[in-house]
Amino acid sequence: VFYIMKEQEQKKGHFVISLDFELFWGMFDKVTIAEYGERIRGEQTAIPHMLELFNEYGIHATWATVGMLMTRSKDELLSLLPPQNLQPRYQNMDVSSYRYIESMPIGMSEKDDTYHFGSTLVQKILETPHQEIGNHTFSHFYCIDGSKNSEAVFAADLNAWNKIGETYGIHATSIVF
Repeated sequence: VFYIMKEQEQKKGHFVISLDFELFWGMFDKVTIAEYGERIRGEQTAIPHMLELFNEYGIHATWATVGMLMTRSKDELLSLLPPQNLQPRYQNMDVSSYRYIESMPIGMSEKDDTYHFGSTLVQKILETPHQEIGNHTFSHFYCIDGSKNSEAVFAADLNAWNKIGETYGIHATSIVF
């Protein structure tokens, strides 16, 4: 018993901060931009302030980031979409980011659309010590809506995240649902 207690005393705990970084990709199926847009715009100010504090106090954090917001333009976003047969099908297709892209106006880049594009914020996170970009799926993928999406569909979404991550030099070591 003494040996086990001594061994446990030597282990150090870790306090982990994980933040969902989604912009409007995590909300489009619940509210409208008119209802929630001010909060999304607030991320442009809040995230840099958080990063300053994290840097000042040496705080480590993982930013669970939706891949779609990491794209730099609508053209890049569209180029990374899996083929139709590898996009998820949900019982309620209103939760599908892929369907949302087809039906809602999305700007051409972060210059005219900070609700959907956040490459500048991604870059600030990467430039701040002790910050990690984690995978929050490419499309804010739903896994528990009762649908039976295949492993290939999920893999295609993760592959799209990996492709955009590579453009930043990111190879995610964590995934957050």
